[in-house]
Formats: sequence, structure tokens, C-alpha cells
Amino acid sequence: MGKDNIFNYKINTTVSGCPTSANLKYIFGENWKTSKYTYETLDKKGQTKNHKIDFNDLWHVLFTFDTVEKLKEFALEKLNLDEINANRFSKIILKKDYAALSLKAIKKILPFLENGLIYSHAVFVANLEQIVDKEIWDKPERRDDLLDKIKTQIDQHTFENNIAQVINGLIKTFRDKNERHTPLAEERYKVKLNLALKEFFGTQRWKEIEKGKNVFEGTFQLFLQNYRRKNGEGEFVVIKRIDEKVTDLLLGKNETGEVFCSDESRMKKLYHPSDIAMFKPQKIKDKNGVEVDGLGSPATPSVRNPMAMRSLFQLRKLVNTLITEGKVDRFTKVNIELARELNDSNKRIAIKRWQKVLEEERVDSVERIKEYYFAETGQEVEPTEDDILKYKFWKEQKHKCLYTGVENISISDFIGTGAKYEIEHTLPRSQSEDNSQMNKTLCDIDFNRMVKKNQLPSQLSNYDEILLRADHWKKEYEDLDREISRITRSVKAATTKEQKDRKIQQRHLLSFKRDYIKGKYDRLTTREIKPGFKNSQKVDIGIISKYARAYLGSYFAKVYSVKGEMTSEYRKAWGLQESYKDDYDNKFYKPKDRSNHVHHCIDAIVIAAMDKQKYDALAHAWASEEESKFHNANKKKYQSAKEILLKTKPWTTFTQDVKSISDEIFVVHNTPDKVKIQSKKKLRKRGVVQRNSKGEVIYQQGDTVRGSLHQDTFYGAIAQDINGQIERNSEGEIIPKYVVRKELNTLKVSDVEKIVDPEIRKIIQKAIEDKMIKKISGGLKVEKDVFIWQNKEKGIPLKKVRVYTPAVKNPLPNFKKHRDLSKQKYKQKFNVVNDENYCMAIYEGGNKNGKTIREFELVNMLQAGRYYRLKSRQSQDENLLIPIEKNGKKLKYVLKKGTLVLFYEKSVDDFWGLRKSEKVKRLYNIIGFEGDGRIQFRYHQTALQQSSKNKDELTIVKYMKDNKLKNSEINFINPLPWLRLTKGNFNFLVENYDFNISVTGNILKR
Repeated sequence: MGKDNIFNYKINTTVSGCPTSANLKYIFGENWKTSKYTYETLDKKGQTKNHKIDFNDLWHVLFTFDTVEKLKEFALEKLNLDEINANRFSKIILKKDYAALSLKAIKKILPFLENGLIYSHAVFVANLEQIVDKEIWDKPERRDDLLDKIKTQIDQHTFENNIAQVINGLIKTFRDKNERHTPLAEERYKVKLNLALKEFFGTQRWKEIEKGKNVFEGTFQLFLQNYRRKNGEGEFVVIKRIDEKVTDLLLGKNETGEVFCSDESRMKKLYHPSDIAMFKPQKIKDKNGVEVDGLGSPATPSVRNPMAMRSLFQLRKLVNTLITEGKVDRFTKVNIELARELNDSNKRIAIKRWQKVLEEERVDSVERIKEYYFAETGQEVEPTEDDILKYKFWKEQKHKCLYTGVENISISDFIGTGAKYEIEHTLPRSQSEDNSQMNKTLCDIDFNRMVKKNQLPSQLSNYDEILLRADHWKKEYEDLDREISRITRSVKAATTKEQKDRKIQQRHLLSFKRDYIKGKYDRLTTREIKPGFKNSQKVDIGIISKYARAYLGSYFAKVYSVKGEMTSEYRKAWGLQESYKDDYDNKFYKPKDRSNHVHHCIDAIVIAAMDKQKYDALAHAWASEEESKFHNANKKKYQSAKEILLKTKPWTTFTQDVKSISDEIFVVHNTPDKVKIQSKKKLRKRGVVQRNSKGEVIYQQGDTVRGSLHQDTFYGAIAQDINGQIERNSEGEIIPKYVVRKELNTLKVSDVEKIVDPEIRKIIQKAIEDKMIKKISGGLKVEKDVFIWQNKEKGIPLKKVRVYTPAVKNPLPNFKKHRDLSKQKYKQKFNVVNDENYCMAIYEGGNKNGKTIREFELVNMLQAGRYYRLKSRQSQDENLLIPIEKNGKKLKYVLKKGTLVLFYEKSVDDFWGLRKSEKVKRLYNIIGFEGDGRIQFRYHQTALQQSSKNKDELTIVKYMKDNKLKNSEINFINPLPWLRLTKGNFNFLVENYDFNISVTGNILKR
């Protein structure tokens, strides 16, 4: 850590060490960093040559050597290690992304990090040694003094920017109200500025800043100086950039006049802030062929997440098209709301499990509310979303009010007429702009409206009692903290990937729960709503937003990120989310309909319409609602929240216009063909990237195929069928039957009759009769501690059985052969079943009557994989994979998963005469091919899952079944979400053959 810095970790937080350093220290001793290792070699002339190795060379060896054997050989021969330490050295594995920076860059940056600078600032001054005069840099005391001055300059720069932000915000507020500066109002300005500074920094923080420094007076004078300009309209404060300030400091333009760099030309080596930026703009040509600025490539070492890169490349394609068409320019304001995180597979699984837990709790809550309410009142109730939320908080608070201490609250106390308890916001919503569940509790109505009002819990006279009542939350999240730490430590001890994944998923699950409970408790203990917290409710600072904001910022002057909760508030306020009223005329909103992808477009329109004034209006609406509630005021005294928010609607017919947007939206699904893509990596020698004569990076091409080539199960082949008969083909060869080996607990009831060995079959049937094996939900389960004996006398238990699989008739041909070949031909290879097909070729021709006749050819993943392997592709013609003719019919289309099609009813010509709203109803994307030639299609706007193990979840399959819809018929009026069509119904236009969809969403005829 740098000087005067402290760790902000909790005392029980575990911090990972560096396993590489630990291993090197264990092998080479405490002085491994300074030790030198020598060895000798003979050159071409036979003369001895000495080589010296230090720890930098060790790092390069570990980074570049690609096998354990090479590392061990190096350790034995060059480092003179013994067998044990050579083995240990050979097994050192560098952590992923270990070399994101070169060793040279690390050495430059590290001293500045150690001196207390944050990473971006450390990079900024990384070349300082080459800039500062040598006689200064070589003296440690003068060098340290300079580094302290730079750090102070950077810290001061941040503070000055904050002050400027407050002043500029106040000037803008006055401008928006068409107010001009007047000397008579300067005392009012002083009060306004003081409030603005306290709001920005927080009251306590501002007191600390002001203490003994009198910063306010200087700030007020700077405000007046700028507000008086332009005839009282005001001018915004402009702060010098950090690189300009550091340049002035180094050249002697500072308070002391001390010069640290006597040659101004060396200042070019100081990184400019734009050099640190992740992204650079580039020149593109507009529709007239004129070069204009646009978004450059998003490819950067700073972004390593492949999903993020894919999103950013699609973003560039769209934005550059809008630029070239003249629809946006660099002064267009951009609002973005993107997914908060791009999660790894374990976290995605954990999120699904967490969502399932929440849904199960919700379903259970509905049942319990109905049961308890009827038991108490003798009346039935249909719980609203608000009721379910109250029930959730009631359980979390252990049936008591945190504020009044009343215990044993009953269901009828907060549900139905005459409710005594309501949902309150722990931190007043108008002040915190926090409408999350973490900021809500179930509270006594009178206490909430007459006592708490819009105060923080810490401002109440019974605050200590409130904390005591919530102490179980504190204990619960601390227990979860300890459990999470235990699991984190145990992850390293996992012996298999499956074990490790399960532990990581469990850790994520517990973290979700811990974060929620801790969030509730932290809000109770908050003594001041700081601006950082308030801003976090508006702005999404997640990883994708961070990348997208920085990327768009390389072109656009104004880029803002928006939080989903704020979008949700305005979606409701502007009538874009379906609502309903209960029996007591209370209004509630139904959950957002996510079954159609168009909801993303609706949200995007809402996001585009949002700005700071609308945020302020929302806070004003909440405040007005609170005032009306807390003061029991006449509604006419305070504007209703609804009235305030309706005034912010972008235009009068906004709601109707946005709701009809689904008639105009084509949802394009980008499904790249990854089978063709072989892996490649930069060619390195001793850690140095190799380049050709043109300076271009040289890549090593792999020879791999992406995708599932076959299903995981391997099947055995036997001659006899279940009746002991052997079937042969016309050439007298045995037609085998295929079997699979199954564990007893994985057997289905129907599998018992298919067991190959008749004696084993009898044993299983007898065990079922004797209740040693139980039937459960169509399957079988062996009772715990029960053994099913194959031969009890010899102590041979029965664990697995072979079962006929009639569905498997034609395993993939020409698959991998066994090492030791059987005399029987049908036993010579591994038997696997095709997992999915790579593509389908459609061939068309006409018969004598002029009618179109079609044929098809399927190419499975194994065939495609073998073809696209680098070795085989170099010697093959692509027509060997997909022939251009079949039975005299010519190749019409090659279809793959993700290919978009547009269906026509009678003829192609009729289709092009349709309106866009009609074309929208005909766009589908291909989701799969079946062995009999049928193709499965999904409607482009459908966002439902295809199927689910949860029978109650609305899926495409369930929707079709519930509505008795046939997926073999096309509906041109009300599009079906799912189609399965035979070749006779392939009346469609195909993307990249007959049409294209432009980046801006128009169908273009080819």
C-alpha cells in the first residue's frame, strides 16, 4: 500500500495471495527475487557459453513453455534443481490473464501504485522517469517529494472538478428557470449553494471539508464570478485537464517555481488522458462518400469478456450506420441501459436457481395468505402483488413492526379493509430515490404517517430500539458471511470440476441472500443519504454499461447510463405497463410482459426520453405523495404523483404510439456460425509476440471444431434382440441391436422389460415386488442401504444393467473405431447418436406439370466438423460437403440454425406488395432440423423458452398446448410462436439469398 493508506477490508476478509510467488519462494528460497542462476551451453564452434537467469527469465519460461515435460527438463538441466523441486516447478500454472500487461509496463506502473495512486493515474505518469531531469529522479528524497506533489495535484483536481460540478449544476438550474444574476439575490444564492454542496458531498463530509479551511467562501466567489458573466445568464466553470496541470507542475509553472523538467520536448512522453482511454474513434464514409468521424473498433485488451465484445461490435455496426445516414451526430445525447453484469456460467446457473427460489416463495406466499386470511376472517381473498410483498416483509420481520415493537401481527392486520400496516420506505424515497425491496419494510400506518414521515430511522427518538428489533438481520448476514468465506476456502480443495462448480454456485446463492439482508440492515443504520448512494439509484455502473459508456464516449459528447429501476418507474407512469385495481380501488401493476422481445424496444424508447429534469420530476412526485400521506393533507394542496409524472410524457400520444411499435419491429437474432472458426493465438517466443516483415502480428492457427458433434451417451451393439432372434440384411450381415448401460437408480419403469439379460431382468422384477426397489414418478429408486444381489453367495452386487434402446437404430456412421478390433464388423466402432444437424441443403426442380418439387440433404455436426478441420479443408472441395445437385435438382438454399425466413402465402410477388406491419408477422428464425426433413421455426418476437421442467411455467410448448394450436400450420394473421414444417410447406424467402434486413430494421430485396 502507498503512504498514509489503510486497508478497507473487514478483519475476517480473505485476500488471495500469489501462488506463483509462493511456489518460487518455496523452491528457490527467500532470496528468489535477487538470486541468479547460471548454466553453460556450447555454441556452433564448440566453445562454452555462460548464461545467467534471474526471476524475470523464470517468469518468461513459465509463460512460454507449453508442456510440463519441457519445464521439468529446464529445471533439471538449467536450474540444477533436484527431482522433487523440478516436479514442483513444472507444475506451476500462471493464473488466467496473468500477462495482460508486459513486464516492462508492470515495472513502470507498480511504483506509482505503491505510492498511493489509483491505476489510471499510475498509467498516466508511468513514463515519468524519462521526463524528469536525471539529477532530480536519481535522488530518492527529491523523487518522493515530486511524487507527493503529483498525488496532491491529482487529488486536488478531483475535488476541484466536484466543486465545478456543483456550481455548474446550480447555474443550469437558474438558467432552466430563466433567472438572471441580480445583486439583490446574492444571499439567496449563498443559501442555495450551501444546500447544493451539502447534498453533493453529504452534510457530515461537507463539515469535515469546511473545518478550518473556509472552502465555502472561495466556492461562492467562484460561483458569483461565473454567474455574472454573459449579462447575468452565467457561464460554466472550466477546469484544466489533469495532464495540463501535471505539465505545468513539471515545467515550473507552480507555486514554488521549481522546475522538474528542463526540456519541454520530453513532455510528449507523458501519456495524454486519451491515450489511456480504451477506445479510439475512426474515419468512416457517409452516404455521399465524405469521410466523417465514427466509432472505431471496440477490440481492446481491457475488455476480455466475449459476450461484451460481441455486443460492442453490434453496437458499432448500428451507430456507424446511423451516423452515415445522418440520423445522429456527436452532439446527440445518448442514454444507455444494459445488463448489469456479464456473468460466468456458474453465476448464471446460480441466478436461475435464485429466481426459482424467489418464484417458489411467491407461489407459497399466495397459498399461505389465502389459508391464513380465511382462517382469521372466514373470507376468501385473492392476493395482489402488494399483498405478496407485505407478506414477504412480515415474515422477514418475524411478524413484528420494527418501529413500534408490536409483535404477533396477524394477516388481516395488513391485508384487506381497515389494514393497520403498510409498506414504508426506510430511506425516504424522495430523498434517496431508492424504490428497491431492500428499502422497504412493513410498518404501522400511524407511526409511518405521523412520526417517521420522511425521516431516516437514525433520526427517530427510538432508534436504538429499532436496531435491536432488526438485530436478527445483522446476525443472519454475518452468519452468511462466514459460510461464504468457508465455501470460498473449500473451492480450492475441490477434487473435480463438478464439485468446484457446485461450491461456486452455492457461494453465489448465499451471496444473493446475504446482499439482500445486509442491504436492508444497512439502510436502517444509515445516518445520512450521500450523493453517491443517490446517484447509484439512477445510474447503472455495471460492467457492460461501463464498457458501452466508454465506447460510445469515444464519439458522442454526452453519454449517460440509466438504471433499470428508474426506467420501470417511468414505464408505469407513462401507461406502458398493464395495471389493475383491487376490490378497494387500489391500483397495482402487473409484472412486465417478457414473452415478447419488443419489451426491450419499449424500454429503449423510455430510456431515450429520460433526462435529469425527469429524474427531478420523479423525486418531486414522490415527495408530493409523501407530503400528502404524512400530513393527511387535502389532495388539492399537493399535486398527485400521477399528475406530476403525466406532465413529463414526451408527447400527447406517446403511450398509444409506443404500444403500437410491435407492428413495426423486426427482431433480428444474430447466430454466428462457430463451427468454421478454429482457435488461434499469437505466436510468442520467450514471451515476445512475433511479427512479420510488415509489422503484423503472426498467429498460430489451431485445428479444432466448435460445437457438439454427438450426444454424450455411448451405446453397445449386440446381435440378438430381446426375443433372442438375430436379424440380417440382404448380404447376410448382422443388423445389430443397441443397448446402453444404466445404473439402477436411473432406470425408468418401462426399462425393466427391456433389460438384455433375462436372469437380471427377473432379479429386478423380484426386487420391485419385494419393495426393495420403489417406483417413483415413472422411475425406480433403490432403498438406502439395500443391496440388489447379482450373486449373493459370491458377494457380487448388481449396480448397472444393460437395456435395449429401440429408438437407436442408425448411429453415426464412420465414427471412431475401437483400438482392439473385434472379428464382428458391427462391434468395431463406438456407437453414438447425432446431437444436432449443422445445416440443411434445399434442392428444387419442376415436374412435368410445372409444379415445384423439393428435396433436402442434412449435414450433421460430425460431417461438418471433419470437413472444416484445417487439415482436411485444405484438400477438399466444398461441394463434397454440400453438393450443388441432387437427383437432377439444383441447390436452392443452405439453411443453418439462426437463418431468418419470411413466409409468403401464395407467391413471392404478392409478398413484396405487403405493408411492413404485415411483413412483421411473417418473420421467423430457424431453430432446428429434424431427421425426417422437418424444420423448426420460432417467431422473431417470441421471447418465451421452448420448454421447461416446471409444468406451471409458460413456455412455447405449453402455450401451444393450452391454446390447442397446431405447429404444422402457418397463421398469417396471428403468428404462432413455433412452427414445425415439412418440405412441402417451405414457402419462404431466405435471408442472404432473397432479402436482407438493414441495421436500421428495413427489409431489403436482393
